[in-house]
Amino acid sequence: MLLSSQASTARLVSDTYLAKLLEGLSSLRAQSTLCDVTLEAEGICFPAHKIILASASNYLTWTVSSGLTK
Repeated sequence: MLLSSQASTARLVSDTYLAKLLEGLSSLRAQSTLCDVTLEAEGICFPAHKIILASASNYLTWTVSSGLTK
């Protein structure tokens, strides 16, 4: 991890952060940890995180924020 700064801003740069983030999110979902919604397709239920779904598309943002269940 590298700390870089320019003018009055600073940021951390890491080659592994994204992979570790995705791995961590996948692990949380697989364990149903902090999941706050369940998706169902063809009778199979999938635990999920609303914030992840909402970040994937505007439609899903609207769906999860409006409280639609079906």
